[in-house]
Amino acid sequence: FPRVHPSGASPLAPVVKRLRARGKEVRVIAYGPGKLAFERHKITPDVTLMCIDPDISSGVMEAFRPGALLCGLSVPDSGNLLALEQELTLAAKNCGVKSVAVLDFWSSYLERVSQLDISAVPPRITHPFMFMPDVICTIDEASRAEMLRLGFSPDGVMVTGNPHFSEIALKGRGCCTGGRKINTLLLPAHIPILREHTRV
Repeated sequence: FPRVHPSGASPLAPVVKRLRARGKEVRVIAYGPGKLAFERHKITPDVTLMCIDPDISSGVMEAFRPGALLCGLSVPDSGNLLALEQELTLAAKNCGVKSVAVLDFWSSYLERVSQLDISAVPPRITHPFMFMPDVICTIDEASRAEMLRLGFSPDGVMVTGNPHFSEIALKGRGCCTGGRKINTLLLPAHIPILREHTRV
């Protein structure tokens, strides 16, 4: 469960809690502000990285040997060529580990899974879909439709909602939803990769 930007830990934290409540072994990797965001949800990361490096990401995958990788989906920050999620997704592919990413916002869909030239202004895509996970969990049908328009495979994008929105709705007893039903992400039941590969 890697995460860099603090807002991106929000959809992952409820999933970590649910999986652990079901007796699943979950290891959390954080970098930068993501660590504080997990801690706000009373989740202590197993590993906090001080830098993003391909060798470190590969080492973490080898050490943890996960049944599946669940991560956020972000673009690199200004100090790194790749985002942590991109590094770990690539390491997972190299280790034969299935990967699932949770999209937390309606923007930069292709940039999140592609190699970028960050020296260009704005950053330019050089290798599209280089860091594509096996499955992306997206927020709604509108985001999925836009991703398909950009060339994402229909089999690789699932509408699951945002677990953080569901948690807010539960805490607020629905007052934040305007009466609309919020699609709750109940992992691993909804996603076969996690159902099959998460260790008990």
